[in-house]
Formats: sequence, C-alpha cells, structure tokens
Amino acid sequence: PEVAKLLVSLAESYESIGDKAKAELLVQRALKIREDSFGPEHSLTCTTLSNLARIYRDLGDYERAESVLLRVLKIKESTLGPEHPDTATCWCDLASHCHNPRFDYAKAESAYLRALNIVEKTDEPEKHGVQLIVTGLAGLYLIMGEHAKAEPLFRRALAIAEQLRGPEDYDTAHALHNLASHHLVMRDWSKAQPLVERALSIAEKTRGPADFITSRFRDDLAWVFEKLGETAKAEVLYEGLLSECEKALGPEHPEIVPHLDKLATRCLLKGDMAKAHLLRQRAVCIREKALGKDHPELAASLVRLAGSYDLIGDKVKAEALLERALK
Repeated sequence: PEVAKLLVSLAESYESIGDKAKAELLVQRALKIREDSFGPEHSLTCTTLSNLARIYRDLGDYERAESVLLRVLKIKESTLGPEHPDTATCWCDLASHCHNPRFDYAKAESAYLRALNIVEKTDEPEKHGVQLIVTGLAGLYLIMGEHAKAEPLFRRALAIAEQLRGPEDYDTAHALHNLASHHLVMRDWSKAQPLVERALSIAEKTRGPADFITSRFRDDLAWVFEKLGETAKAEVLYEGLLSECEKALGPEHPEIVPHLDKLATRCLLKGDMAKAHLLRQRAVCIREKALGKDHPELAASLVRLAGSYDLIGDKVKAEALLERALK
C-alpha cells in the first residue's frame, strides 16, 4: 500500500510537467496494488480510478475516461447507495466529462440533474457540493442557449457562495463572474458591469493585482466599458493590465503582446494613430525576439503593424510587411 502511495505521488509529479504517458503507467501500477491489497471497491481504489480517468481525459482518450468514471459510479452506488452524496459527486464528475470535452449535452444534463436530485434530498445540500453542480448545469445551459434556465442557477450558486464563504471570498468572485458571463452572452452590458466590478474588487484583495484571474476580470470590465461607450475607463483598464503584466513578466515577455494589441486598438478607435503605431511596433519587436522570425504569432503582429502603416499612408511599408507575413 505504501508503494502505491509513492507511485501516485510520482505520477502527480509527472502530470505537473506534462508527461501524462508516464503518469498513466504509474497510476495503473498503483491501481493494481490497491485492488490486490484492499479490493476492487475500496475507497482508495476509487480515488486511484478517478486519477486514472483524469489522465485519460488529458491524453484525449475520452472513451476510456468515461468508462473509468462509470466504474467509479457503479462502485459508489453499490457500496454507499444510489442516494449518497459521494454518489452525487460521481454523477457530477461524469456530467462534467460529458459536458466538456465530449460535448454530449443531453447526457451531461441528465447526469447533472441526477446529482442535483441527490444532494437536494440531504439535510444540508450546501455542504454536499450543490454549488458546484448548479454552476456546472448553468454553464451547460448557457452553451445550449437555454438562458432562461441558466440565469437562476447562476444566481443560486452566487447566493450559496455568499452564504457559505462570505461576500468578499474569492469563490464568491468566481460566482459573480459566472453570472456576469451570462449577461455578457445576452449582451446586457449594464447588468454585467456591477457584477464584474465587484468580482474584480474581490480578486484584487484576495489574489493581488497581478494574478491571472484578476487580469481576466479587469479585461472583461474594460470590454464592458467599451460596449457601454465609456472608452476612457476602458483605456485606463487596458493600460493597467499592460503595466501589471510588465511588472510581473518583464517588458519584453511575449505574453504582454495581447495587452499591447488591445491598447493599440483602443488608440485607433479614438484616432491616436501615432500611439497605436508605436504599440504595434513594440509587439512585433517582442515577438520577433522571443519567438523567432518564422513564428505564426509574429505573422499576426506583422499584419497588424501593416495595417497601422496603411492608416498613416505608408503603403510601401504596409505591403512589405504583408509580404513578409505571408512567407
């Protein structure tokens, strides 16, 4: 049994560096040991099976992943009963798998609803993962275009997060952003704005201004301001995103290029051709230095810079850059 524990830990290390194939072999060895030591229906066997399903999913072997998830579900139903909260968790895992990457929406909906039905019969559904279930189901309905079903579920998930963790918790920020995403899809910018603003405020306090999720929320808020016609506020946010990214990664890191591009587009829209041109020139320099002269992402930056030259009337340089991008 101790060997199996070490094998699982080693597999997690290989997973973290992207070597899923080695991780799979190690987890399979651990599974065999635990099946022999504890039996095919022991909780540790189930945990190992769940790890194996995750690896199969990451490897793109979705049929084997689903087969393993169904095996875990069958074990839980047999050992704990079909109405146990842990069985609901298995249904939720299966739903998530069917939702993405399998895109089997009918099967995913059925599994989510089965999980929800189980936890709602418990004394304290909030403590048995109901937030995760309703969030997953709401996201599924959003993709399916069933917006009337999605919104109340997102609101329910937010209420649970606020009740269990408080109004300033990071999990509450995610629930706010999920609800905001619904309004963004519906193009209801005025309803999305206060939700994204609140999510951003929480993320800045709990994760810091340079965190990836904080940056994502700030980017979404800038987009909302653009849609509302508040372009000055949008530009301030885009500049803030660029500044935070430069502080975190350095001024020549290729990941700052998308922020340069967004700020350049904002400058073009307000007629500041010179600033937009300089930003796009910088984007080309960064990608050329970091990625090389033949990288497709550099080609995209060259096309944008060609557009800037075209706007300022330098057709010769614009054509030269386009020819270079096409090579």
